[in-house]
Amino acid sequence: MTASRPTKYSDSPMPDTATRACAPLAHYGPSEASGAIRAGLSVACIVDLQRLSGLPEDRLGRLLAIPRTTLLRRKKDGVLPPDEGDRVWRLWRIMARAVELFEGDSETARVWMNAPKDVFEGRTPLEFADTTPGAEYVLEVIGRLEHGIPV
Repeated sequence: MTASRPTKYSDSPMPDTATRACAPLAHYGPSEASGAIRAGLSVACIVDLQRLSGLPEDRLGRLLAIPRTTLLRRKKDGVLPPDEGDRVWRLWRIMARAVELFEGDSETARVWMNAPKDVFEGRTPLEFADTTPGAEYVLEVIGRLEHGIPV
């Protein structure tokens, strides 16, 4: 990854609960995010995501499809392989968009993302986002809510 300035994907400030390890990710454009994921995201991104989402490590691991033993190994290695980094980035981006939806209120975003919703078939937005199509739908719903469109 180059030291160039990230392309802005969003102009909203990152939530204050984010650490520097992953804060830029939500602002990367597709090309830069893809390069960062291929190069290997820092395991610190999982810690950031855990803090931002409010999920216990075991539940977050299940949502990311990273077994506990693998997660412990990744913590030693310090870097995530591309497939795991992609899943981390996907949830990170959704959490960041939820914080934007609630005008920077990370606690309200956390509560919303962890509460079951009819629009997500009775699942939480985080649970529904466990696949790429599900994640795209969660982002679509967030976009609709931002524009006052009923869901």
